[in-house]
Amino acid sequence: MCRRLAGLALLLFALAASATEREYFFQRVSADEVLAQNTVNAIFQDREGFVWIATQGGLHRYDGYQFVLFQHNPEDPDSLPSSFVTALAEDGQGRLWIGTNGSGVAWYDAQAQRFVADGRPPEGPNRRGAVTALLYDPDHGLWIGSRLGVELLGKDNQRRDVLVLPGEGAAAVTRFAHAPDGAIWAATSEGVYRITPKTLQAERAGGNLPSAAQTILIDRAEFD
Repeated sequence: MCRRLAGLALLLFALAASATEREYFFQRVSADEVLAQNTVNAIFQDREGFVWIATQGGLHRYDGYQFVLFQHNPEDPDSLPSSFVTALAEDGQGRLWIGTNGSGVAWYDAQAQRFVADGRPPEGPNRRGAVTALLYDPDHGLWIGSRLGVELLGKDNQRRDVLVLPGEGAAAVTRFAHAPDGAIWAATSEGVYRITPKTLQAERAGGNLPSAAQTILIDRAEFD
């Protein structure tokens, strides 16, 4: 009996020691040490394992050891179109797409180490260029939310307007969500919209939903 108790005590001690070794901790990262600016608008981990951090002062890439900063350089056409980065997404080819506050979207060419800006110029008072949300949908392409509304950059590399929000720049798309039935849901300052997967028509959701939504999450249990 004593031997069993002694063995159990050793086992519990070993488990406790193992649990003690698996400590997790947080390390603060700010503009005082690493970041170009403290306002973080998006964090994304790509399929290669890199962590990308979007700030108002540039785009950071973290490989687990060090940070690399990408910023706009007016003398370099291959640099970020703007240092004010607002949204991130990865497409089916593994390309990282970057949304900016006033210069639209661009994608990062990792092999050439350059940024390729989308060629569609902003219209009006820069509503289209002020990107506020991005989502890649393997069935249709890249969904772009801005102060103009919702656009789709399709697999044919053509962009089309899906939803135009009212107002003169005060409205904005804040978040996208992809439902299991293929529908795209958009949270906006003007309410919640559902984009049907076949017709790509945007319909404002009714019920008790808020008139202004900051984010949206799909409860997949509803689709089981």
